[in-house]
Amino acid sequence: MMLIKIAWRNIWRNPLRSLVLIAAIVIGVWALIFINGLSSGMVDGYISNAISNRTAHIQVHSLQFERDNEISHCYNGIPVEDFLNQSNKVQSYSPRIIVNSMMLASQSTLGATIIGIDSIAEDSVNPYKSKITEGKSFDSSIKYPILISEYLADKMKVKLHSKLIGNFQNKDGDIVAAKFRVIGLLNVAKGDGQEMNILTPIDGLRSLTGFEDTEVNEMAILMKDVEFISEFQQQLSERFTSLSIKNYKEIAPDINLMGIQIYLGLTVMLVIFMMALIFGIINTMLMAVLERYNELGMLMAVGMNKTKLFLMIVLETIFISIVGLPIGILMGSTTIYIYQQKGLQLDRWAKGLEEFGMTSVLYPQLSLTIYGIIAVSVFITALVAALYPARKVININPIDAINKL
Repeated sequence: MMLIKIAWRNIWRNPLRSLVLIAAIVIGVWALIFINGLSSGMVDGYISNAISNRTAHIQVHSLQFERDNEISHCYNGIPVEDFLNQSNKVQSYSPRIIVNSMMLASQSTLGATIIGIDSIAEDSVNPYKSKITEGKSFDSSIKYPILISEYLADKMKVKLHSKLIGNFQNKDGDIVAAKFRVIGLLNVAKGDGQEMNILTPIDGLRSLTGFEDTEVNEMAILMKDVEFISEFQQQLSERFTSLSIKNYKEIAPDINLMGIQIYLGLTVMLVIFMMALIFGIINTMLMAVLERYNELGMLMAVGMNKTKLFLMIVLETIFISIVGLPIGILMGSTTIYIYQQKGLQLDRWAKGLEEFGMTSVLYPQLSLTIYGIIAVSVFITALVAALYPARKVININPIDAINKL
């Protein structure tokens, strides 16, 4: 207990130096927490956008469609829908027909993907209605209405109410031509291929392609919780052995890769911070040892053993980190909480973020595990950094220290 009191008092013998080191720890811990939270929010936003706009949580295809991506490779969607309706883990699902087409406008020709959807079911999986910037959703009074992206409209030099001619194969492999009318424009992120998708009612596309009322190319499934994905995917695979059942990570490996890259960068950043902290602590504690060189020699001369001197220096270092660490964690968690509520606006970089499938508003978040990792890392770093100055102390020659002016 006496050693603890001495160590605590020693760190305040030069308060300015101790406060500078504590401030460095506080700012470093705060920065680590905020950057980790921001990156975690960025990854979560990227994954959420990808799931909403591209993959859903699970997709069901025929094995042949998975391989060839041809419209003729369809399956009966009713048994799958019945199975999904019986599960309390499924939030929503959307049947789709997918057709690769060549779209002709008055001034341009471009390849695009026509997706036949049930408007209500699709909006529950992919909220496309909220992305309509001009025009409206599907109108039953128009025979073949379509929604296209603003990007595609610009590329093809068309606008609202323009007519497009679509050429594509039907289920039997014959070429079909149909006249579509643009009834709405969608604001979708560029860079992942979604800007080349065209949405149209599934019933109209069925009549053009010769599909039966029960046939689909794809079933997009959204789960109530991501924790259910693996288990439910396994259940689907066991129930429908002739179909391809894949989760979003298997469909779009870039989603998982994005998270790995960001977390790898955060690990490197954590290591760099810890290395800087080690050198800062070593430098500060060595200065403290040199200032008290005579005093330490005197303590050894009057009988204080080397083990106690070693522990005293280690305790001084630990006390400094113990003071700075909670303050840094408190500041970091408070910052995360504030921006979780209102979001971090990045409108200036909105276009660049859209290219990577991210939104311009980030909501930082951080798990308790990361807080624990940062706290343990700082404590261990302080302990390791204390070893060198403490070792210098026990190597002091008492006589030389006392005689040194």
